[in-house]
Amino acid sequence: MLTPANYWTANLTRQPTLIYADPQGQASTLTWSAHGSTWRWDGTQWHYQGLSGSLNINSFTIIGMVPTSSIMYYDAILVPVTACVATTCQSQGRNCGSIPDGCGGTLFCGTCGAGLSCGGGGLPDVCGSPASACTPGSWTLSTVDSAGDVGRRSTIAVESGGRIHIVYYDVDNHRLKHAVKDPTGNWTIEIVEVAANFEDYAETALAIDNAGGLHLSYQRRFITGGEELRYAYRSPATGWGTPVTVEAGGRTGFGTDLLIDNGGGLHLSYHRMNPDEIRYRYRPPGGGWQTPEIVGWGYGDTALDRDPGGGIHFSYSNSSGLYYRFREPGGNWHSEELVSDAGQPINRDLALDSQDGVHLAYQSFSGQTLDHAYRAPGTPPTGGQWSRRNLDNSGSLGSYISMDLDSADRVHIAYRDHGNDDLKYIGSTLQGTWNAPVVVDAQGQVANYGIGLDYSAGQVYASYFDWTQGDLKIAIGCP
Repeated sequence: MLTPANYWTANLTRQPTLIYADPQGQASTLTWSAHGSTWRWDGTQWHYQGLSGSLNINSFTIIGMVPTSSIMYYDAILVPVTACVATTCQSQGRNCGSIPDGCGGTLFCGTCGAGLSCGGGGLPDVCGSPASACTPGSWTLSTVDSAGDVGRRSTIAVESGGRIHIVYYDVDNHRLKHAVKDPTGNWTIEIVEVAANFEDYAETALAIDNAGGLHLSYQRRFITGGEELRYAYRSPATGWGTPVTVEAGGRTGFGTDLLIDNGGGLHLSYHRMNPDEIRYRYRPPGGGWQTPEIVGWGYGDTALDRDPGGGIHFSYSNSSGLYYRFREPGGNWHSEELVSDAGQPINRDLALDSQDGVHLAYQSFSGQTLDHAYRAPGTPPTGGQWSRRNLDNSGSLGSYISMDLDSADRVHIAYRDHGNDDLKYIGSTLQGTWNAPVVVDAQGQVANYGIGLDYSAGQVYASYFDWTQGDLKIAIGCP
């Protein structure tokens, strides 16, 4: 039997009136006034023209809702959906207070013990105390996964409630894995994809949407040669879906970056070889991946961000230097701007501040230094000017760079000291000056094959690979 429990209702002003066509009707030619029958739900059962009865969903084609023309308003919008599965406090990493259950209800997650308060440690709906917050300047290092050779090509994203997501490569088992840590400290390991006729994963990029869904772009490399660009989505309710191929044929998917806009659209950048093209692709909400746009020629990492107005800010490099381009919301690309011609910066990251100023962190290939470039908001001559500065020149630096900005526009950068095999961090102050670089982990050879960095709720999170131990590690610090 079909009941309103099978439906989602919106803008409800009275009991809904359901319109349907019988099996012999032609849905394409039906109109509300000429065809169909009217049923009314009284809270217990359906009524048809004043008579009670049951409606078998297999016997009728549901057309939609009709406006009640006699009183000039719509009863409701009725859309069939699958049954709602409520979330749990444990799956959301909450242990106190009340949270939405995802189905219109509320979950009570408990109370806190002596000396603790709900949200006291800075995480909502998690028991804690101010003393549990981190100490400025301190770093905590821990191992996330040590089951074999794991942790290469990591990317990290942290939800506002403190849930940590890391995607990385398991070399021994040829798997792409996902580690998730809830705010209470429990790690769970999931499998995104298992290799079949390919040997390697690389170039991962991760983004979180407003509903907590994960969007992942990555490159997979075949034993027989060639690469392809892949995309996978993880639903908060059902987990990872089946990955799809965005682009195949030849050598593609290098240096991928991914972001999601507030409307749910996906923006993807990457490098395709032979010829060396820098490409951009867009997927509208509910749609498919559109035809790639050729941004320029180059190689290495790509980096992109989106401003609130819908403009795309894009960075890439080639043998002539480091470049920046802007794409208007309507699709028009501005001319490329040369940011730096000091060598060939292969590794870079890009982020926007609250004023739409563009920040670029990059490795100067010729000088082996970590540098920062800033583009003032606007267009020349009053805006759009680039300024550059060196951040660290103490050795062979700047490979595997990851950058993020906090709500106060402070810049946070994690990078590898290639000469010493160390993980390092540098950040700016509220006044716009820069603190001295900090060695975060110098135990053995670390930070090879990718670094991920995210900033959330006053803390910096960096994921990285420990080459000496073959482990995935995470460093959490208070700048």
